[in-house]
Amino acid sequence: MKSFSFPQYRMYTNGASYFRINSMEHFDEIKKMPFGFTHYSFQVRILPDRNYIHDMLNCDNNYWVEISESEFETVNALVK
Repeated sequence: MKSFSFPQYRMYTNGASYFRINSMEHFDEIKKMPFGFTHYSFQVRILPDRNYIHDMLNCDNNYWVEISESEFETVNALVK
């Protein structure tokens, strides 16, 4: 398994959501909605959530791409 320093930043390939992975147990998602953006904060409690973080970190299945902190923060500034 690869070792990652945190935070890590990802987005869906379709641009629908942006992620800040803070640790193997916590991530934030900014989701594009019809009238703006919404922020969600997730605390990992079950195995499927751990697998989700693992998949995001490794950009598995071509669902995610790595982005920079500034790309994430640009979208984060749009959250109301």
